[in-house]
Amino acid sequence: MLIVAATLGLAFSLALKSKSQENKAKKANVKYSVSGFLWDDRSTIITTYIVLALALIVLGPVLDPAVILTKDKDVTFFFDLFTIKISAVYEMFVLSVFATVGYSGMDIALRFFGKTNSLINNAIDYKTTQADTANGTLNEPTPVK
Repeated sequence: MLIVAATLGLAFSLALKSKSQENKAKKANVKYSVSGFLWDDRSTIITTYIVLALALIVLGPVLDPAVILTKDKDVTFFFDLFTIKISAVYEMFVLSVFATVGYSGMDIALRFFGKTNSLINNAIDYKTTQADTANGTLNEPTPVK
């Protein structure tokens, strides 16, 4: 279950990052494709999966017994209307942590090592330099209106 939670976090991060870059490229009228994003940033994505797998290999044997060997007792809450077992609470906490780690790891890796974002920024910079040259405002800051 840990690998599923972590993979869902990674996939969610990839989807959000792809959508963000697509919006940025669309606003600047720059070509963008999801397959190009996945191909250009494949080394970062694969490295993130490997690091997460190593974390699961190291932490999995520690966390599983902690959840499994927890003394199961029922906890009631909300005016004794609901009952839940302590081990289920621990398991949901651990799964949530791994999903968050997967999401954060992918997001941080793509921010620092992603190629697609820098390619889009370079295309935007090239277009604005051409426009500034054509307007004669190459060495002047762009006014904010």
